[in-house]
Amino acid sequence: MIRGIDAQTQRFLVDVGRTQRRVARANDQINSGLRVTKPSDAPERMSSLFRIQTGLEQMEQFQRILAEQRAEITTAEQVLQQGILLMDRGVALATQGATGTTTSDMRVILSDQISNLHEQMVALSRTVVSNRHVFSGDRENVPLYPAISRSGDPVLPVTDLEGNPLPMPSAPWSYSSNNLPEFLNVPPLNGYSAVEETSNLAAVSSNREVLHPAGYSFRVSLSATEIFDERDATDPSLPTSNNILYALNRLRFALATPEENWESTADYQRYLSDSLNLVKKAADHLSRQAGFYGGALNRVLDGIEYSSKLTLQLRAELKEVRDADLVSSITDLQQGQLHIETAFKARSMNQNRSLFDFMG
Repeated sequence: MIRGIDAQTQRFLVDVGRTQRRVARANDQINSGLRVTKPSDAPERMSSLFRIQTGLEQMEQFQRILAEQRAEITTAEQVLQQGILLMDRGVALATQGATGTTTSDMRVILSDQISNLHEQMVALSRTVVSNRHVFSGDRENVPLYPAISRSGDPVLPVTDLEGNPLPMPSAPWSYSSNNLPEFLNVPPLNGYSAVEETSNLAAVSSNREVLHPAGYSFRVSLSATEIFDERDATDPSLPTSNNILYALNRLRFALATPEENWESTADYQRYLSDSLNLVKKAADHLSRQAGFYGGALNRVLDGIEYSSKLTLQLRAELKEVRDADLVSSITDLQQGQLHIETAFKARSMNQNRSLFDFMG
């Protein structure tokens, strides 16, 4: 005959099982350091855990993207600072060349130095960071301008105001007759015989933006056409007064032009002076463009700091929701083990009553 478990024994076993589960949970928390390791541990906390973990993943992604942008923007800003130094040197050379006491031989030497500046400026426009041409806009896999080779130092093409090629020397150039040398639009405005690296430069755009962790986007790049080779909005074949490549190349041409090509010394000096002013305007433009990258870098650094602070906040929330209270867990473990041990002793001494009966 099989005897069933009486109600008192059944209650004893249920209470022991409940205490053992509490001991096991306390032991798990002590070993893992976590209060919640699976949904059943705390169903009411799962939504908070999901929100916090999603937020941490987003902050990690923000920091990775912003760190990449910081490296690129820092490089771009440093490159433009180098460009500003080149333009400062160009202004100094132009000022020297525009004085009436400078000899024609000295102006040729100055022209050669301007050629070097122009070559370096084109090289800056081809800057690469992480296999990406940072000033090529949406054509980042290629540079927008060819590397300049000065071998042979090709003759600069010029036209009259109607676009007709002018031989050198030609009929005297003068302001009074409105017969001034102007660069051909093709080849490129940099004046060298090489062709443009990419076609339709006017269509190049650089609208890449980065999302700030606070939720707004900001632009992080400019194209070489915006920085070094600004064109007229209505006629992209024409340079603006901000066009750095054109300004340097025109100055190179002005310094190398024989004075006898001009109707008068006054006309030649005026052309040199106009070339100097054009270089100054282009230098101011480059400084403004460098300021753009300075502002973008400040936003990136602010985004990195913002995401770092939010990460710390989320980790504190995660600790509050998920991490175990070790002091409480150790107390629960010790008390549970003591209750179980005492209960079994009491049960062995009195089969009719257990500690759980006294515990209520």
